[in-house]
Amino acid sequence: MQLQDIKKYSAIVAGFIALYLIFLISLAPADKLISQISLPKGVSLQGISGSAFSGKAKSVTINNYAVKNVEWSVSIFSLITFNPSVAVNFGDRLSSISGSMDLSNLGPELLVENAQVIVDANEVATQLNLPIDVNAGGQIKLDILEIGMGKPVCGIADGVIQWDNAHVNAMEEDIDLGSLKATLACNKGALAITVDPKNNLGLELTANVLSMKRVTADGYLTPGANFPNALKPVLGFIGRKDSKGRYTIRL
Repeated sequence: MQLQDIKKYSAIVAGFIALYLIFLISLAPADKLISQISLPKGVSLQGISGSAFSGKAKSVTINNYAVKNVEWSVSIFSLITFNPSVAVNFGDRLSSISGSMDLSNLGPELLVENAQVIVDANEVATQLNLPIDVNAGGQIKLDILEIGMGKPVCGIADGVIQWDNAHVNAMEEDIDLGSLKATLACNKGALAITVDPKNNLGLELTANVLSMKRVTADGYLTPGANFPNALKPVLGFIGRKDSKGRYTIRL
């Protein structure tokens, strides 16, 4: 037998062994496998059932925030190509957060694709450290074509955030904000969120997420005919308007 034939048959045998190992892993209970994995800090799974390839968790807790009814399914083909891809679904109609997404490049450079997420606006408001009590209404929708992790935050991002029928209740005032929309992109490794200026607030703003604890923002607020009357007394706290009637926003 020639050396070339030995290499060919060795590759075939290695392929069969790899497929056999994949088959064994696919049958293994998910809770047993996950118990052997060191999860990121602040992340935990509860109520795990099914297998590693097709399983479910009653909830996934990330930094004390719980996402319920998380289901996953691993593409067998993606394992053969050595780039595991996982389809994830979570939540339901009664959940404050629900959606689906595809995950690949599982590791420090995680890639999220085809993500559609719906979040109750008030869930977001409760996570913010605001100086006054605010209740937010409506739903925030995220449509993400792709977003890839990088340094310090992202390497690639393409998506849209939409808050239709946005309204808040603050200081016993119901305030209608209309509809707000923003696009996602990467700016020198930071996640850039740019607000569409076509809104009732006259808001032009780009926020850059530099880390989970560091966010900068730069823009203007130009009150127009559709600016909510209930917010006009707050304008004085932002600062003085310039010659163009704009209030500068910088964080």
